[in-house]
Amino acid sequence: MKNYQKGFTLIELLLYIAIASIIVFTTASLLRFTLESRVKNQTIAEVEQEGIQVMQLITQTIRNATAISSPTIGASGASLSVDTTVFDLSGGAIRSRRGHKLCNLLPKLSEMLLLLVLQL
Repeated sequence: MKNYQKGFTLIELLLYIAIASIIVFTTASLLRFTLESRVKNQTIAEVEQEGIQVMQLITQTIRNATAISSPTIGASGASLSVDTTVFDLSGGAIRSRRGHKLCNLLPKLSEMLLLLVLQL
């Protein structure tokens, strides 16, 4: 009579642990990739939305303007003077100055673009 013991051999246990490890690693990698993609897409959407809002503001200001002071025709520059409003780009931020009031339209643009580039 042969005596059979119930249970697993050492090789079977090692094989099961290896298979389970591969499954867990693959699932964790997929989850990490999904979360990174979501953060990157959110950053892109925020930059696009803020850019659209600024462009709409500049467009509306130009449409309502009676004169554009600078840059002159055929020239380019880092600022746009429309009636009493000046739009300029300084240190990665788009600013609007109306009279003595200065407003940062996109203060975080350079930081958001840097974050986006680092994530790519």
